[in-house]
Amino acid sequence: QTNRPVPVVYSLNTEFQLCNNEKVFLMDPNTSDMSLAEMDYKGAFSKGQILYGRVLWNPEQNLNSAYKLQLEKVYLCTGKDGYVPFFDPTGTIYNEGPQYGCIQPNKHLKHRFLLLDRNQPEVTDKYFHDVPFEAHFASELPDFHVVSSMPGVDGFTLKVDALYKVEAGHQWYLQVIYIIGPDTISGPRVQRSLTAPLRRNRRDLVEPSGRL
Repeated sequence: QTNRPVPVVYSLNTEFQLCNNEKVFLMDPNTSDMSLAEMDYKGAFSKGQILYGRVLWNPEQNLNSAYKLQLEKVYLCTGKDGYVPFFDPTGTIYNEGPQYGCIQPNKHLKHRFLLLDRNQPEVTDKYFHDVPFEAHFASELPDFHVVSSMPGVDGFTLKVDALYKVEAGHQWYLQVIYIIGPDTISGPRVQRSLTAPLRRNRRDLVEPSGRL
């Protein structure tokens, strides 16, 4: 996991949750008895699973339904030699120069994908080694329209199988760009970014006893 959380100035106190089942994904954080921490899956994702990701503003902020949060882009990347991507575009938070996480090509990234782009879907990466990501915004899937219709919530799904085309031991990171603005007015909206580490099972092919 990264020990460099996205500074509040870029995240607007929003939460980036990863869920491993659609039941939690469909829960309304504004009315659920489950805490935000309990909703966020901390384990690894196994081959064959679907990852459900969502961004939401903290219900405690009491931003009413007059405002809408909408995902614009979803990136996926992994670093070389243990490199941890982080977001500091001005370079003033960590004093290591401008850093853009997964958003821009970087010599320290081993793989980088643009999984979803609401405005230019034709430029997204659909496959890795011929294995489809099958990434979708929640609003694109009838079963998950309810997620994008919740006040201050938006989400996406993807299959994790393609991540197993990289040798075990890599830490994957998801980064999202989203906007918050008036729900009914097509006025200016401010883009923000969040990054989350994606835990993946490391596959040991040999048992401790030496048997395959």
